[in-house]
Amino acid sequence: MKIVLMKKERLISFTLPKIIIGSYWITDYDENNKKRSLINVEAKDGSWLLKSNADVKILNNGNSVNNTPLNLYNFYVLSLEKENIVLYTEPTIDNTYVKLKVENNSEYLIGNDNTDITYASQIKNIKLEYKNYKWIVTDLNDSNLLYVNNINYKTKTLNYGDVIFICGLKIIVMKDYIYLNQI
Repeated sequence: MKIVLMKKERLISFTLPKIIIGSYWITDYDENNKKRSLINVEAKDGSWLLKSNADVKILNNGNSVNNTPLNLYNFYVLSLEKENIVLYTEPTIDNTYVKLKVENNSEYLIGNDNTDITYASQIKNIKLEYKNYKWIVTDLNDSNLLYVNNINYKTKTLNYGDVIFICGLKIIVMKDYIYLNQI
């Protein structure tokens, strides 16, 4: 299982072992760029368990919980003193990608309702354009949920092979086609 921390400025990924055993700290860097142990993941009864600690609480429907099982394709909110961080889980290897042919001078709206690429999450509207054989992606609502190659952007001109991450949805842009994961 892969754990992805969706921080405001970037994504941070960790891969848990295939064999569910042991205890692991998920680390990141605070606002002073000091490394910190953020949250603990431990094996229990054949599953991974996310555990709150003195500095970081797991929120479930707004309420703090001591621990919660980690399940694939789920979001977890971690509450810290100065910020909340979203944690997302995905498989270590994703074999769900499909290849879609695209035409030059086209655009696609990505979101959760009445869009070209519909995705059931909190995504509002993100525009993916292919104009003059150049890709551009734009977050139309300032949701801070658009990442390209693990860095958060409002808008970004893309290169072939760049990976767009939007709340678990991944799009790899190439010349005249995209790869899209099916989650």
